[in-house]
Amino acid sequence: MKKIKKGQKVMVAMSGGMDSSVTAALLKKAGFNVTGVFMRLADLPHLSKEEKRAKKIAKILGIPFLSLDLRKEF
Repeated sequence: MKKIKKGQKVMVAMSGGMDSSVTAALLKKAGFNVTGVFMRLADLPHLSKEEKRAKKIAKILGIPFLSLDLRKEF
């Protein structure tokens, strides 16, 4: 596995939960160029709330946020 260096771009899969939010925050604090990503894989009602929460956390952290609709692929 290739080691990444400070300043490099990294993507964090964000669920809106504590683990992914803290991971994104720690990577940003460590000097990485972090982008948060939410992946919608199914039509489940709770996913809209999770996506909104992940987007809000990314905004608070000051990182770009992408929402990918992958329902067709999965």
